[in-house]
Amino acid sequence: MHHHQPPKSAPRLSSASVWPALLATVALLAATSASAARYSMGGESRVMDSVLDSFLLASDQPIGDTSTGSFSDAIRSTTASTSVQVATGGIHVVADSFSRIVDGPTIVYSAATARGGFGDRFVLSAPGIAAGTQGTASFAFSISGGLDVTHLLNNYSGSLNAGGYAGWEAGFELLGPIDGVRWEGRQSISVDPWNTIAGGNASFGSFTFSMPVVFGAPMDLSFSLRVEARSGATSSIAGGWQAEARSLADLGHTAAWGGIQAVTDANGVPILGFTALSADTGFDYAQAYTAPVPEPSTIWMLVFGLAAMGARLLARRR
Repeated sequence: MHHHQPPKSAPRLSSASVWPALLATVALLAATSASAARYSMGGESRVMDSVLDSFLLASDQPIGDTSTGSFSDAIRSTTASTSVQVATGGIHVVADSFSRIVDGPTIVYSAATARGGFGDRFVLSAPGIAAGTQGTASFAFSISGGLDVTHLLNNYSGSLNAGGYAGWEAGFELLGPIDGVRWEGRQSISVDPWNTIAGGNASFGSFTFSMPVVFGAPMDLSFSLRVEARSGATSSIAGGWQAEARSLADLGHTAAWGGIQAVTDANGVPILGFTALSADTGFDYAQAYTAPVPEPSTIWMLVFGLAAMGARLLARRR
């Protein structure tokens, strides 16, 4: 895991700053402004220029949904799917796209996009520390998952082409009464038969920040995550050629609040026993978000699924 430590002084907020990952969820978050906790998400599965499945939801409670679209005929097939789960302190999103042709001339493609947003408010306190006391807190935000694009061609003469794109972008913001921190990150990979291009300004890992805080004063936390996966295949001639591509942006491992690592007073003396409670959700933001452990039945379903996939690949090779 990569660890990133920004400069000691937290980045100041600026009205000129652009936060692409959150723009799509602003309206949804505003729709639940009566509650401190805000959960929002959206997903879309697009196949051959047609949106076959989509969702857009907002709530004051944890939410989740999926979308799936597919198309097939005698010589081509493609699917796109998304999954989103937004919990208190964590966002899980997955986008998957697969395209295949077995003859030509033809073209096929699909795209999946998914996003989630979360916000809450908490108050920092500690035994023996009066409200209004100023100090400094260090805290973390993490992003983990994987990006993968693969393609398969049985003819490299130029008559076949297959490839795809997978990427994510995220935004994080914490506002206090006297200062604030904002972070934006993105990462992508694009693959075709001739090139592999990686881009972005961030990678998976834990990001740590520090900022001035005031005990007893509310702090507003919000973050969002968006993923996209696209794939396509083309053939310019007939003759039983095969081409396929798959793109996967799997951030089901999560974008998550990483907890408060340390708090000091104005003189740099450590303060112990602190809490950062949300009156709305009851979550203590002094602690890191922990993803729920899958039920045993879910684990066995995953094992059997992987075994079935392995058997299919072995049969194809034979």
